[in-house]
Amino acid sequence: MRYAYPCQITPHEDGELVVSFPDVPGALTSGYSRAEALESAAEALSVMLAGCVEDRKAIPVPSPALDGQEIVAVDPVTAAKLELYSAMRDQGIT
Repeated sequence: MRYAYPCQITPHEDGELVVSFPDVPGALTSGYSRAEALESAAEALSVMLAGCVEDRKAIPVPSPALDGQEIVAVDPVTAAKLELYSAMRDQGIT
């Protein structure tokens, strides 16, 4: 999937799991379980990528996952919107 990004999950001292995306600065979230953290991560990723669209910036290209990283994808509807935006941007359509 084109809009699937590697994330780093880091335990915090209070038991929270902090999730960050190396390719999408600012997409930070957390959760108290791995499932909660990954669910929040998908939402945070979608919000930050929507911000790229709003600011008329290029959508970051996902890098390959490194050892210990998880892959998080945006939902299919968001992926379709990002694909359309990217195609329009590539064609110079505003």
